[in-house]
Amino acid sequence: MKVAFVSAEAAPWAKTGGLGDVVGALPAALKRVDPQLEVCVFLPLYERVWKALAERGIRPEPTEIECAARLYGQPEFGRVQRYTDDDGVIWAFLEHHGFYHRQGLYGDQNGAYFDSAARFAFLCRGALDCAPKVLGGRPDVFHCHDWHTGPLPMYLKTRYRPAYPGTGSVLTIHNLGYQGVYAKDLLPGIGLPWDLFTPDVAEYYDHVNLLKGGIACADATTTVSPTYAKEMLTDAGGVGLDAFIRAKAKHFHGILNGLGPEQRSPQSDPLIAANYTVDDLSGKHACRQALLKEVGLKTNYGEPVIGVVSRFVGQKGLDLVADLVPALPAIGAKLIVLGSGSTKLEDRFRHLAHVYPQHLALSTTFDPPFAQRIYAGCDLFLVPSLFEPCGLTQMQAMAYGTVPVVRAVGGLKDTVLDPRQHGESATGFCFYDYHPDALIGAVVRAVDMFRNRFKHWRILQKNGMRRDASWETSARRYRGLYDAITRRG
Repeated sequence: MKVAFVSAEAAPWAKTGGLGDVVGALPAALKRVDPQLEVCVFLPLYERVWKALAERGIRPEPTEIECAARLYGQPEFGRVQRYTDDDGVIWAFLEHHGFYHRQGLYGDQNGAYFDSAARFAFLCRGALDCAPKVLGGRPDVFHCHDWHTGPLPMYLKTRYRPAYPGTGSVLTIHNLGYQGVYAKDLLPGIGLPWDLFTPDVAEYYDHVNLLKGGIACADATTTVSPTYAKEMLTDAGGVGLDAFIRAKAKHFHGILNGLGPEQRSPQSDPLIAANYTVDDLSGKHACRQALLKEVGLKTNYGEPVIGVVSRFVGQKGLDLVADLVPALPAIGAKLIVLGSGSTKLEDRFRHLAHVYPQHLALSTTFDPPFAQRIYAGCDLFLVPSLFEPCGLTQMQAMAYGTVPVVRAVGGLKDTVLDPRQHGESATGFCFYDYHPDALIGAVVRAVDMFRNRFKHWRILQKNGMRRDASWETSARRYRGLYDAITRRG
């Protein structure tokens, strides 16, 4: 079987969030599950990709594989640069200097690029034109990701159907909040027929919704956790598409994301002060002491260290964390926060760090090694998201024996089990209401166990570390889905 991934981002070449993590890890996991599978990934050749390749000493192979498309009446041309990694995954970097040779993936300090729809329509057209030459034959499945690749299933059902009579498509939604809504003249502008401008396909309040059109035309739609798939069916979680998604529910699948091997190895992580395993956690204490020294905090007996690694955006619940800070002296805990984003949130945390210097350490610099030291050195980890399709940080924290406190939404609910419901199978603490008192209550419960019932605390730590978060589990589900849609087709 041949599978072509198409995505706006992928680690380690160009990444802004969870989408990049998934597309960077899943293709290799599929190869491990089925070594006979042939997998390629189509990714724009951004300026950032060139830099990432150069940093690794990699020179992609120029090819004669070219594509052309007319977008908004203008002819556009691209070429594939190719690289095959150690896992056997083929990376097809689509080169178009005008569309992709920019510093930002999606926009600059002035906002989203004006030609975003054309940039990603060209990515879809390029993948459809070039995939047979990259893979040495027609793909059996195109696996698309988020609204940027929503046009591909629509192209596949219309103008490209003669070239791909038996090829299926899967569309994975990483965040339903981003849908790619544009004026309706987009359809002819990017070469899609007006037939798609109906309420059952791409029409959305007299506009075109690229994600909706992709869902309508894909053979299967997945999202990144079972709970998030259910939340999409509700008025609160459907972001305006709940009724449409309910009509498509039988084609929806919630498949939980995994973690890459390099992200879940405290026993071998070179970035932390000491290595440790689930059977010997002594090194975690050394990591804790090193982290406290690094950030200039001191703890009294029984005071846990709480960590946060997050983008400073409304989705992530940082306003709740800020409301927690004044309660830290009474709770008896220290907090270390790493993140950046919203200027308003950053300023609020800077003020709190000034007012509570003995309880809050803050860094607003993007620093992945520091994030690893937080995962390893903290006792508790907060993810109080307003919504969270899957979430990776809580899984990373658990892998490092750091107990998460999460709001029970999306993938957080699927991965973190509270002692109140799950007893000795628990892995962390959950709360439900999006309110600072709910977060504070969950933190108080966690601190009480850390301080007074350490035997039970150790059980939580070890349950989290032993939890299977491998990508292979998810890859088997995707592999089965590919078989199902190609048989059905």
